[in-house]
Amino acid sequence: MDMHQYLAVSAWSTADVDYFLDPTTPSWARFDPETGYGLGNVSVRDGVDGAYTFNSYAPDGARRMARQDGRPCRIDTFGDSFTQCHQVSDGETWQEVLGAHLGEALRNFGVGGFGVYQAFCRIRRRADAAELAPFVVLNIYDDDHVRNLDAARWFRIRGFREASGAQIRPMLHANPWAHLRWDRTRHTFTEKPNPLPTPGLLYRFADPAAVVQMFGDDEVVALECLRTGIDVPTRLRERIAAVATDVDLPDDLSRDGAGRILEGYGLRSTLHTLDLTRELVDRAGARLLVLLSYSAERVHERLRGQPRFDQQVVDYLSAHAVPYVDGLAAHERDAADFALSPQAYTDRYFHGHYTPAGNTFFAFAIKDAVVDWLDPKPPAYPGAGTPFAVAARQLA
Repeated sequence: MDMHQYLAVSAWSTADVDYFLDPTTPSWARFDPETGYGLGNVSVRDGVDGAYTFNSYAPDGARRMARQDGRPCRIDTFGDSFTQCHQVSDGETWQEVLGAHLGEALRNFGVGGFGVYQAFCRIRRRADAAELAPFVVLNIYDDDHVRNLDAARWFRIRGFREASGAQIRPMLHANPWAHLRWDRTRHTFTEKPNPLPTPGLLYRFADPAAVVQMFGDDEVVALECLRTGIDVPTRLRERIAAVATDVDLPDDLSRDGAGRILEGYGLRSTLHTLDLTRELVDRAGARLLVLLSYSAERVHERLRGQPRFDQQVVDYLSAHAVPYVDGLAAHERDAADFALSPQAYTDRYFHGHYTPAGNTFFAFAIKDAVVDWLDPKPPAYPGAGTPFAVAARQLA
């Protein structure tokens, strides 16, 4: 199979698009002209112990908050499914756990599948509408970096598509969206709009010939093909090698080398997105906190002593004095308290995404940083003084 054949067989069907666009169908995702999709109200049997999870969203795209006391919400959180808290119900997210502890709500604008750049687009939309909260949390997951570059992430989730088979329609997503690409002339990243920004145009994604025409010269699809052993045209190989050189990566186009280019290219795009986000949040008069989230596999790597793949992101945050919480380091510290294998340790918290216990872990892993960051302090931490717990424990 070559790249064009892969694109052709990856096209949606017209019935897929009909289902995706029909507001009456039970669907995890709903069409969005900029970011491709947002989230819809849905119940899915994807929770811990085979449970159904219940996901509901407000008209502005925020996940339903259990804690609402009438006060304005001053914290907005953005990111992918580790912000959305996929695979747990509305009241089990880390935002709800942390909000209950702090005594104030955190609004959840996470969308599963988003990259850092697509999350930035959501932040910008809130800022442009003068609706952005004064405290902005950007949560970055370990696969988000490459998603910045995808014109359509659909071509990189072949395993998910094949595993879902005929049952995929309620989980259809990863259609074209706004993204970043390297501009060799300007020697910087440039923002690219969604190539299919209307419901009518989305039907082109169901036409194999149109899909080949639109994405047949796409360097990120080509990198994914090289990584998985699919043949790529010579012109694309040459362009990829040139882009790799531009962003200080080896131009090794072997399967492993293509994977390293894809990851490195994505990481560079995240640094650019952080520049955009810092500028936007500062212009809005808000404050930024960055969270770094990781899969069980990345935690395994760290617990086995492997170097982290995203050190340049940590270095960037430190160099620019951006407050952040490193979830990988938090897991490393926590795991030191257990005599468990890496797999047994992560089974405590993950079942793909965080379990309810994993979300509770994450809420308290970030709690101190959030309290330090907020001004004025949250109701649960109004200031110094002798904790009542010192006396209260004597009542037990």
